[in-house]
Amino acid sequence: MPDPSLLRRLKERKLVQWALAYLAGAWVLFEVADSVGGRWSLPDVIFQGLFIVLAIGFFIALVLAWYHGEKGRQRVSGPELLMIAALLVIAGGVLSYLRGSRASEVTSPVREGDDRPGIAVLPCENFSPDPDDAFFAAGLHEEILLRLSRISSLFSIGRESVEWYRDNPRPMPDMAAELGVGFVGECSVRKDPLRERIRLTFQLLDATGAQVWAENYDRDLSAGDLFEIQGDVAQQVAHAARVVLTPEEEAQVERRPTDNSAAYEHYLRGMNHYARGDIRLAAEMFRRAVDEDPDFALAWARLSRAHMLLFFNGGPPQDSGTAREAVERSLQLDPDLPEAHLALGRYHLYGYRDYDRALAEYEIADRLGGFALNSIAFVQRRQGKWEEHAENMARSLEVNPRLLSSTSGLGGSYMMMRRYADAERMLERAMSISPDLEGPYRSMVRLRLLQGDVVRAREELSEFSDRFGPDRVLGAMGSGGRLWAFSVLADDLASV
Repeated sequence: MPDPSLLRRLKERKLVQWALAYLAGAWVLFEVADSVGGRWSLPDVIFQGLFIVLAIGFFIALVLAWYHGEKGRQRVSGPELLMIAALLVIAGGVLSYLRGSRASEVTSPVREGDDRPGIAVLPCENFSPDPDDAFFAAGLHEEILLRLSRISSLFSIGRESVEWYRDNPRPMPDMAAELGVGFVGECSVRKDPLRERIRLTFQLLDATGAQVWAENYDRDLSAGDLFEIQGDVAQQVAHAARVVLTPEEEAQVERRPTDNSAAYEHYLRGMNHYARGDIRLAAEMFRRAVDEDPDFALAWARLSRAHMLLFFNGGPPQDSGTAREAVERSLQLDPDLPEAHLALGRYHLYGYRDYDRALAEYEIADRLGGFALNSIAFVQRRQGKWEEHAENMARSLEVNPRLLSSTSGLGGSYMMMRRYADAERMLERAMSISPDLEGPYRSMVRLRLLQGDVVRAREELSEFSDRFGPDRVLGAMGSGGRLWAFSVLADDLASV
């Protein structure tokens, strides 16, 4: 049985009240540190140090409360301490609620007909000492996007659209509105090859620029640790956006395509070359990756796509054969790999113009989480399925709103469908994306002629001539439309 005198002395010194007040105050301090300090992406060691200091301070506070109680120096009553503790608990609860509710506030629909929370992850900055390691940051960015695209309840913007903001920074609210998202991710990568370590910093912001979540990852430079980082980023983004992953999606997000670090580095180099259009170099890197790890199904799929693109652009028949062998190996290793079905669809499309088989593979890839709407729409256009094509192309542009080829292509499709108002809207959008390319301006001249509006066609032609030079005017008509153009724009063309 406890000593009655001890209980009496504890009560006199108000140790319980002091303990409650201290813990409540520590909680408020942590909430403030997480909200304010987190905005600056402070490293975890600072928060760990704060916890240690507060833990030590707890015992010091109890000792001081006991000592001053013993000397009769306390000037605060027990009820006053409890009131202070209650106020601090309320303050901490409000701060916690405000931080937690920020995600729900920005997940409101920003795209018509789609209430999923959207995120745009900006390209990762390369902070490595060696500038040549930029491929590493670019590759990790691509892999993070790949994992986020696997989450069906989340809307993730494609790489081509976020790349533009690397050299064209915009205020956060403007950028979020342009891309139709409520969240923006920022990341940086620092690779230290001497210590074989990597530091990746990722922060998630809402549409106002306020930080929702941030983390610094200090890991070994190994394939396993890199995949762990990518998976955790995807999981944390989903948690912050208040979306739930299905078991299948969780498995996809946490999947480790290879445990071979050298193979994965070759793969990342290949992805970087592919994005830049260096397809032959990309194919070489993917080949090195599968040589290092013959069970690397994802690298086999990428190898197939690279060789099929080389064949399509005039490469020898051997490229087609290599593409077939690579995609068969990829599917043998992982029959449910979306990239493998995308590669097989590309093989049927580029190699044999077999639209039905290509479409079937693209649809499988799309169901498995590999966003293939653009490819599906491309095939449907070749099949003359105009309505399905336009619908899927428009949906793909929601994911990649700054993809010029799809924007301009959909404008051309709308012209063929005689949806002239929609065609004009898409061509104007294409012009805003890339004002220095002739294609959208050429299409706009043809659109005015299709509408029978000779006056506006002359205006568009004049603008084209001023922008690109009079020697490019005939090219603007296209080979099929020159005779028609001569008949309605004779005066303008005669001056060229």
